[in-house]
Amino acid sequence: MSTETKKRGFLVDMHYFRAFAILNVMLVHILQPPHAFHIQADSSGLLTVKGILFHNSTIYFIFISGFLFQYLSYKFNIRNYYKAKVINVITPYVINSLFIMCVMSYAWGYYQLNYYTVIRNLLLGETQTQYWYIPFVSIIFLISPFLLKIKINTFTASTLLLLLSPLLGTRTGVTISPGMYIYFFPIYCFGMICAIHYEKLLRFCKKYNKMMALIAILSTAILYEMTCTHTEHFMLLNQEGIYYIQKMSILFLAIHLLQALKGRNIRVLHLLANYSFSAYFLHIFVGKLFTKSLLAIYPGLTALDWSLLAIPSALVTIALTLGLAVLIKKLAGPYSRMLIGA
Repeated sequence: MSTETKKRGFLVDMHYFRAFAILNVMLVHILQPPHAFHIQADSSGLLTVKGILFHNSTIYFIFISGFLFQYLSYKFNIRNYYKAKVINVITPYVINSLFIMCVMSYAWGYYQLNYYTVIRNLLLGETQTQYWYIPFVSIIFLISPFLLKIKINTFTASTLLLLLSPLLGTRTGVTISPGMYIYFFPIYCFGMICAIHYEKLLRFCKKYNKMMALIAILSTAILYEMTCTHTEHFMLLNQEGIYYIQKMSILFLAIHLLQALKGRNIRVLHLLANYSFSAYFLHIFVGKLFTKSLLAIYPGLTALDWSLLAIPSALVTIALTLGLAVLIKKLAGPYSRMLIGA
């Protein structure tokens, strides 16, 4: 599969999709109640709804990564590609991990920091919940240039076949394992295929948008029933397999809906998209800071209070995260990519 030789135009709809992806990823984490509340059950149902709607939003994130890798391949240079990944991904990952480990150890007293903890957290992405993705996707980034050498027909046929493998539900939470690659790697390749056949993707999304909506509704209903009854399997599929069906159908719907918005200049979507990687690094840490500040001011907050404050707090956390990212970028200038990836 050869790289593109001509420059391709900026796709506002896929830019907005990146905003959609990071928003979903942030919400699944920052709608989680603080440990200080010791919530055993969620009478409001917010935790249940949060999990069903936003769990496995990594699917959106890895799809857009594959899409953009292929779409921007017209300017591909393997040396520049690896250099960019080191500067824009690995370096901010290491810097943010080390900073957060120091804060969690010396300021918050979560654990005793030592060389073993540092190395383990960096290699396995255990500094924060979402950090597993960086060492995981780094392996995919490493092999991505070699995917471009595969003939398009062969790559397309192989990818469509591999898209069946996530139905096995081999995702292992946030623990990096072979099962994670069986689950997510086909989606990355599918993103590449969609970049190659972009117009066909749009026609598919338009033609089958009602069917995708029905699949999304049915899979969501099944997941709700499974969550409420603590059932792990539905027919031949486990929960992660059904989440895959749900998120892929929503993915197609989102692309179709964002087509209608691409002619509008929606500043908040541009902001989310431009700082998506920074938001990925920062949002949980900012959320913890905000929660600690809130508890310091109102120490008597209860689980019931959280159910009422969860959504407003999430919006504040997102705003603070983006504000911090913009501030760091302005202060750090050209070095901001090494600090926060933007």
